[in-house]
Amino acid sequence: MKSVVYFSGILLLTAIVSCVKEPASEPSLELNIEPSATIHVGEEVVFTVTGEAEFMTLYTGDEGHIYDESYGQKGTGLDMNSDGKYIYVYEYESAGDYTITAIASSYGNWGDEEIVKTVSQSISVTDN
Repeated sequence: MKSVVYFSGILLLTAIVSCVKEPASEPSLELNIEPSATIHVGEEVVFTVTGEAEFMTLYTGDEGHIYDESYGQKGTGLDMNSDGKYIYVYEYESAGDYTITAIASSYGNWGDEEIVKTVSQSISVTDN
């Protein structure tokens, strides 16, 4: 009987300690695009995203990857390395003006709080 009371006490203490509400942490985010000058169709473009967050997503701005129309659009989930950096290489298939958007978000441990940081840059892609 004594062991049941002891075990119940440990279980209750564990439940109380594990239910502490933690707030979302402020995400940080930076986006760098190379080359930064003229970009041609079919040329590799390197997006370097740095920062700290629970989730990061990159929208390349071309058809099907536009953040402003993100419902039903496809972003690229970023799996940051230990340095808080992600490098994504992409090629545009058609000329045009594109807005690249990176999003970093963090949530509290109960999921009732969300902090989102968004960074956008515009580029022009030209025919060869």
